[in-house]
Amino acid sequence: MFVPDMCWESVSKSDADRGADEIMSVDAPVSDVEMMIVADELPGLLEEFKNGPDRCTAYEFVAAHLIQSYKYLYTKTPLSDDVSTLYYLIYTPFQYLPTAIAQALFAAAEKKSHYSQADIIVSYLLLVGAIVLELLPIFTSILSYTRKPFRPETAIGWAQLYLFNCIVRPLGWQTRKHWSEELAQYSMIRRYASVQEGYHYHACMPALRKWAGKGFFGSWGVELFDLTRTPLTGDLKLLVLDKLLLEASKQEWKLASFRGERALEEWMGSHPVPEPGRSPSYAALPMSVSSSRVDFATSVLIWHIATDICYFSEDEKGSDIDPHETTKKKKMSRELSLYTMYLVFKCDVMLTRISRLAHKDAHEGLKNYISPFQQSPQVNLDEKEAVKVASEAMKEQFDELKRLADPQEDSTPRVAQQDKTNEEAANKDAAATSTSRTEELLQSTQEALFFPVLSRAYAVAQELMAIDEEAARWDLISEVWLEMLFYTAPRCGAAFHYEHLSTGGEFITHVLLLMRNLGPFLPMPRA
Repeated sequence: MFVPDMCWESVSKSDADRGADEIMSVDAPVSDVEMMIVADELPGLLEEFKNGPDRCTAYEFVAAHLIQSYKYLYTKTPLSDDVSTLYYLIYTPFQYLPTAIAQALFAAAEKKSHYSQADIIVSYLLLVGAIVLELLPIFTSILSYTRKPFRPETAIGWAQLYLFNCIVRPLGWQTRKHWSEELAQYSMIRRYASVQEGYHYHACMPALRKWAGKGFFGSWGVELFDLTRTPLTGDLKLLVLDKLLLEASKQEWKLASFRGERALEEWMGSHPVPEPGRSPSYAALPMSVSSSRVDFATSVLIWHIATDICYFSEDEKGSDIDPHETTKKKKMSRELSLYTMYLVFKCDVMLTRISRLAHKDAHEGLKNYISPFQQSPQVNLDEKEAVKVASEAMKEQFDELKRLADPQEDSTPRVAQQDKTNEEAANKDAAATSTSRTEELLQSTQEALFFPVLSRAYAVAQELMAIDEEAARWDLISEVWLEMLFYTAPRCGAAFHYEHLSTGGEFITHVLLLMRNLGPFLPMPRA
């Protein structure tokens, strides 16, 4: 038996609502108690699985759980559990017998003298419609069952399956994937690009967006074209799964409590740190992922813009050891960036009013940067050119803000020297800690007001581009986006997973179930 079939059989025989349904019933799912008990033994249990070539079958197991959850939440499958009970055998005839009697009496009744022909036709049409509505769920259930993974065990079985597929393929009865296996992609810069990925069929997009944004549609018409979808590749699945298995082998169970700061700290501990973008008193990279400086949604916004700048920038630092692996890491990192942007700013996952305003201001800034270059109908900017134009404008704005901030920076050494002189007295003061904390919050507030998101994103991008090796740069970017993905998964909310299960499914739901089944990765409710 094939592994997907084994996953299906094991899940169908187990308690279907134990794992997947729990994440759709509470907003703060917690780790399984059994996982917490055997946490010390998990690295040894997962060692063989971690090095196996078929470890991606973990996604098949998770998908089978979600299929069962879908059937229990959106179909009449729970009713079939009581088929064998005596109560069901007695209740069913009485449930349908009155309907059958009413239909028989209706057909046998003399109607010519009491009802018009139009009333009779309408009644029969309503009767047929009711029958169709009753049979439709049954027909859908049969189709769902026929899509169950099936692999013949004999040559005759394979021949029969092949012949059956040849006959019924036009009818759509063949086995197909149970969820979309696609990632929604939201790119801010794509709204202002006339040409995407080298194809000119998008040349009319700016004019179409402009027309849709007027009149009845408003801003909704502009946002209608922001989303695209890309297939979920096996490389991205392995990247996410291998990260979870690596953390499990090290017994690092607090993976969902970090939003990129741990990945940045570990990277800086093993690599030479680039010069800060502004001054020695300000480091753009740590600030961009610090929970005390920016909220999570704003951090996602900053890293999304910085990732796009790095992705479309020409690397002049030299060649890498394995350029093919670096190219794959770049592509997967950007896909994670665009998918996380979709979750936060299109699905309102952990979206705050401040980050919503920052997102709006960033769009206004990009529009002001790029729109002057699109006035001529002969100019068609693709995403790379649009990012280049926006990056140059961000640089000018960043340099201007940096110049205005120089007087404040010049006074910093004197303040620091004075603080050093009074260090002993300050340490004895009980209020020194709270004062320092207040000053830190005041400084972060001033930075947020003085430096907009686009300027901070440009500073982050410049510090990333200062990394000499391109492979090391994208290792850091991918690690930060993975931590953000794992941070987002348990915080999407039950309603998000419940609603999207009926519209093709979301990859983040699969990631959440992987985190729950591979170890006690889920944070405590207060975290």
